[in-house]
Amino acid sequence: MADYRTEGAKRGWKSRQRTQIAPSPGTWEDSDRALIVETLEEVGWVVGGPSGAATKLGLKRTTLMAKMRRLDISRPIQEAIDKCSMAPETL
Repeated sequence: MADYRTEGAKRGWKSRQRTQIAPSPGTWEDSDRALIVETLEEVGWVVGGPSGAATKLGLKRTTLMAKMRRLDISRPIQEAIDKCSMAPETL
């Protein structure tokens, strides 16, 4: 079997030099985080279930939760405060 690199040299083809572009640090995580947060906001921060973020993202619930921990994503505090203020007060 012929090696494609030597075969190309025999035919006079010039080998292409590959230019490697280093990705910006955090680019993958930033896009992952943005997609997860956007999806969570769309579904009202429901992680599991048939209409939850995990299903919409095509992930298992536990996988999404692990990604959320790794990317330090948690439900915004303001929403929790708003829900608490709507609860009837017990004295």
